[in-house]
Amino acid sequence: YHPNEKLDSYALYAQFRYNFSNSLRATVGGRYTIDDKSFDMAANILGTPSINHAKNSWKSFTPRFVLDYKPREDILVYASASKGFKSGGFNTLGDVSQPVNVFTPESVWNYEVGTKSTFFEKRLNFDLTGFYDTYANVQQTVFRTNLQTGVRYPKVENAASGTIKGSLPRIAWAQNATSRGVCSCVMPTLDLNHCRFSSTRLINAIGTPQTCVASMVTSS
Repeated sequence: YHPNEKLDSYALYAQFRYNFSNSLRATVGGRYTIDDKSFDMAANILGTPSINHAKNSWKSFTPRFVLDYKPREDILVYASASKGFKSGGFNTLGDVSQPVNVFTPESVWNYEVGTKSTFFEKRLNFDLTGFYDTYANVQQTVFRTNLQTGVRYPKVENAASGTIKGSLPRIAWAQNATSRGVCSCVMPTLDLNHCRFSSTRLINAIGTPQTCVASMVTSS
């Protein structure tokens, strides 16, 4: 089979910043995204030609809020909340004898607090960040079995929810404020709450519903 997929993505972004004082300011931003996706796929199933076609559009508004405070010129403390969005789509790499797998959008709320500071005439940098992420409809690739043919195939499904929390301390030292030679140390901690989901369509050979435990893979 020969899938042909198309994506048209449009976005509008705006950000506003207000200074309450010389040391305290607030930032509010937002992004409105429209993802139009479509696919055409020609397949040959047991000698019978087949053509699949579908299209859909996913939209989302993702805001961002930040409050930062500088008690001194060399210390910054901040807190933020922002939403992320990954549009739905079509999985055309599955079993061609089955309907094309359609999955829904995934979203995440990220909450973060931290500090950025410099000492000793900007030779020592110390950053500390704590974060908490809550995911909804996590997109996860799992493998299913076609009970008629016995073929295993990949399928993208949506888990119910999941969370990630952790901290990220960073220390960096330079010979002087303009030096390019920097020695740094990063010591992250991470706590991942796996996503658990089940589907009434997951039926094994003896008719017993199956449950899949899926872990999230993220990048930032």
